[in-house]
Amino acid sequence: MIFSKYSYKINLRLKEEVEKNYFFWILLGIVTTSVYSQEKIQFGAALSLTGKLAKEGNLVKNGYELWKEVVNKKGGINIGGKKYLVEIIYYDDESDPNRAAKLIEKLITEDKVKLILGPYGSDSVFSTSAITEKYGALMVQGGAAANKLYTRGFKNLFGIYTVASEYMADALSYLKDKNPKPSTYLTTC
Repeated sequence: MIFSKYSYKINLRLKEEVEKNYFFWILLGIVTTSVYSQEKIQFGAALSLTGKLAKEGNLVKNGYELWKEVVNKKGGINIGGKKYLVEIIYYDDESDPNRAAKLIEKLITEDKVKLILGPYGSDSVFSTSAITEKYGALMVQGGAAANKLYTRGFKNLFGIYTVASEYMADALSYLKDKNPKPSTYLTTC
C-alpha cells in the first residue's frame, strides 16, 4: 500500500511537469528527431596516414576534417533544397599507391561511396583515379599535380591544383606585362 501511494504521487508530479512544459517537450522532440534523422552524404578517402608520406597524408586528412566541420556547422551540403551532413570514411593506404587503389575500390564496392576525396601524391592519385573512373565515382583531389593525371581523358577526376608544368605560367605572364620589366625577368618568355 505504501509503495502504490508514493508511486501515485510521483506519477502525478511527473504528469504535472509534462503538462506544464508541454511545448518544451514537443520542441525538444522535434529538434532531437531532426538532428538525429538528418540525412548524411558520404565521402571516402584512402590517405597515407602511415608510411613515408604520413606527414602529408595527415595534413590532407586535417584539411578534409576542417572542411567537414565547417560544412556541418552550417547545416550540411545543400542539394536540391535539402541539407545533408558530411560524413567521411577513411582508410590508411600506408603510402602505397597500389594499396590506395584497392582501398578506393573497397570504398566504392563495399561501402557504397561514390564521392571520393583524393589521396596525397601524384602516384596515388594516378592509381586511384583509374578505379573511380572504372566505377563512375567522382574524385576531387588537391594533393597531386602531375600532368599525366589529366592526359587519360578521364571524366570523373577533378583537381584543384594547376598541373605541374603550368606552375609558373601565370607568374611569368604577369611579369611579362610589367613595365619597367623586373631585372630578373627572363626575356626568353
